Amino acid sequence: MFRPFLQSPHMTVGLWQCDCALPGWGPPEQVFAGEMILTLGGQWVRERGGEEQVANPNVALFANAGDAYRVRHPTGGSDRCLVIQFAESAMADLARLRLTSLVHGNPTFAAGAAAVPTPCFQAVQRLLSVPAGSAEGVALEEQVADLVSGVLERVSRPSPDHETRLRHRAAVRRAEEFLSCHYREAPSLAQVAEAVGYSPFH
Repeated sequence: MFRPFLQSPHMTVGLWQCDCALPGWGPPEQVFAGEMILTLGGQWVRERGGEEQVANPNVALFANAGDAYRVRHPTGGSDRCLVIQFAESAMADLARLRLTSLVHGNPTFAAGAAAVPTPCFQAVQRLLSVPAGSAEGVALEEQVADLVSGVLERVSRPSPDHETRLRHRAAVRRAEEFLSCHYREAPSLAQVAEAVGYSPFH
C-alpha cells in the first residue's frame, strides 16, 4: 500500500508497505513516472528488463516511466520503502543538472541501482522524523531534493579513465607483491600504502 506524505507539482513522496510473504515472482507491474526507491526495512528482488536487482537499505533502485518489472521476496516477510515519483518537469531538471541521461530526448535514469551514501541514510531519517503536516511542503521538498541529489551524484560521476584504471591496477599488483614478500612481518596498512606509493585511504 502506498501512502503519500508529500505531493507537489514536481514530485510525490510516500511510504510503500508490502506485506507479501510469497517468495515467488509477483505479477508484472508498470512504472508511470520516474522513480527512486529506498528500502527502509526488509529485502526484496526486482526483475526489470531481464536484470535482477536486490533491494535492501544499502541500495537505491531507479525506474523510468514505462518500465515493466516484477518483484519477489526471497526471504518472505514484508518490506517498507520510501518512494519518490518525479513529474516530467523534475526529470527534465535532473537532466539539466546532468543527474539523469537523455534517451531519445527523454530524461531517464541510466542506472537501475546505486549504493546509498551514508549522508543519504541520515537525510532519510531526518525526512521520516518530520511529523506529518508540521513542515511546509517547500521545506520537505528541499529535503527530498537534497536526498535525491546525494544519491544521483554518486551514480553520475564519470568512471575513471583508462589510464587511471591502469595505474590503480598496477598499484594493486605492487601491493600483492609486497604482501607476498612480507606477509610474515604482518605489515600495517600504512606500510603497504607507502610501498605502493598511495595513501592508506585509497
